Amino acid sequence: MTEKIMALGFFDGVHRGHAALLRRAAALAAARGLRSAAMSFTTHPSALLHGESLPLLSGVAERRQLMQSVGGVDETLFLPFDRRMQSLPWERFLEELTEQQQVRGYVAGYDYRFGRFGEGDGEKLRRWCRERGLLAEVVPAVELDGVVVSSTHIRALLERDELEEALRFLGHPYLLCTAGGSSPLRWGEGRLALRPGAYLAHVTLPGGEVRGGVRVEVTPRGVVLPFATPEGELTLAITGRAHKE
Repeated sequence: MTEKIMALGFFDGVHRGHAALLRRAAALAAARGLRSAAMSFTTHPSALLHGESLPLLSGVAERRQLMQSVGGVDETLFLPFDRRMQSLPWERFLEELTEQQQVRGYVAGYDYRFGRFGEGDGEKLRRWCRERGLLAEVVPAVELDGVVVSSTHIRALLERDELEEALRFLGHPYLLCTAGGSSPLRWGEGRLALRPGAYLAHVTLPGGEVRGGVRVEVTPRGVVLPFATPEGELTLAITGRAHKE
């Protein structure tokens, strides 16, 4: 296995702050001739820790695509957040990840917590890595107009139907990776669906064909395209609301 620099986070939505973190990991890796990677979980920790599921800005497929296309990392790693992960001491978490993935350095956000009870933080990460001759960087918050870019803020914007502002904080279209061949297209389990209405989107069909400026209808049952799609995975990148005709 190739040695790598690993970015740590859940990366819901892969917004501007996440992108800065991921690009930093990619730059550090490239400067050292290493691979860059990002680690996330398949499910949000809140589902197990608090018994409630947050409405997610992205599922695994969307996060994987955005971590690579927006963040520029070479590899993505998704681990299950289960009872074992929940109870794992923060030192053991780093030990296992470092050994199993041949990690030579970590990049994390200013508010990243890890390990049992969230006891691990940026300062502990830096100290642990320093004692083992590994690289560690903690990336500060990214702000837009004096507001910290966060998944929580973007969720709130979408829940208030402020799509344009949410897209500005994301820094890219609102993504949906789903299966073609049927209608309507389904939002993934736990996803934050947009409010019903007409939107504009770029559609990447199975096989790679891209159709831009497509008017799509979001309904309570899913997303309806104006044309039939072949079976296979397609990507819908929603860029804004459609103007009334």
